[in-house]
Order: sequence, then C-alpha cells, then structure tokens
Amino acid sequence: TLAMRTGDAGIDWRSVGERDGWCCHLCGKSVPKVGGSAYVPRGATVDHLVPIAHGGDHTWSNVALAHRFCNLSRGTGGVVQLLLVG
Repeated sequence: TLAMRTGDAGIDWRSVGERDGWCCHLCGKSVPKVGGSAYVPRGATVDHLVPIAHGGDHTWSNVALAHRFCNLSRGTGGVVQLLLVG
C-alpha cells in the first residue's frame, strides 16, 4: 500500500460518491452505493486523478468516484482530465 503524502480529511468512497452524484468518472455509468471489492467489481472506489504513485495527493481536487473495475483497469495510467459539464 502506498502511503498518502498529504491529504484532506473525510475523503472516502461514500463522501466522493455523494459529491460526484454516484457516477463513475471513467465510464460515465451509475455506481452503486456499496464499496468496491474483489466480490463487488462495480462497487465504488476513490480514484486519484494524478495517481499517488506519480506524486498526486489525497485531496478533494485530485479524487473522483470510479467503479472498482474501471479504477483497476486504469491502474496508475497517468493523469486523468475531468470532463467538466456546465
């Protein structure tokens, strides 16, 4: 497990899910309100837009909701640009 370099309090899959409207930022589909695991591949996870492994921080501006499957498929594949709809 990679240690968090810096971080904001209160970031977990539930709080990020509420903020992001329970929508996976990678595939755009609905995420159930359950934590992702090996047994729940479509469950919720916190994805770091700039991966911790690439120097990203555990901060609100660097996290988004993702299905566990989508998050694992991306891995540490670099920086993600959020699509801002407004």
